Amino acid sequence: MRRDEATHNRKRALGAVIGLLTLLLMSRMREWPLTLEFADWRLDVLFGCLLACSIGLTAVFLGRTVHRAWLRAFLGWAGLALLIGSPLLLLTRLVEPDQQLIAEYEVSHVHYRLYTDHSGGTFMPSFAVLKKELGPVFGFKLVTVVWVNMYYCCALEIKPRGISAITVVDRLSGTSVFSTH
Repeated sequence: MRRDEATHNRKRALGAVIGLLTLLLMSRMREWPLTLEFADWRLDVLFGCLLACSIGLTAVFLGRTVHRAWLRAFLGWAGLALLIGSPLLLLTRLVEPDQQLIAEYEVSHVHYRLYTDHSGGTFMPSFAVLKKELGPVFGFKLVTVVWVNMYYCCALEIKPRGISAITVVDRLSGTSVFSTH
């Protein structure tokens, strides 16, 4: 009876770890309305790699508790692939960041930062991303993606419009591309 309790407690702990890792992974997705990021992009990349490695380790340990041989093998190989692939991906992302800052402007303790993003790979063109960032507080910042555009990429700048609004302007033509409020 005592062995069943220990097995049950291990499964509950593993379920809690998987749930926590899933929540952390979901907070890392850029499509959410509000994300929590590190103030330094290198720590952000390291945390993403650590999260992927921990998910791989969880898959390996979860595979050991499964009774079906094919599922045990699949979870083991998938976990091993994450454990090996994550550090390799980290090495490529630490060489050059996916997003480079073009312009920034502060409006009442909120930073609007305009980035050029080239995370799509070799065959996808770069695009512009306007982010609204609050912080950093204790090394973290709350980030909301306000605007994304693939047509305008690198020739943009931020200009103030009134006290609490900004305008993104194309430097080449001088026309307004996007405005807040």
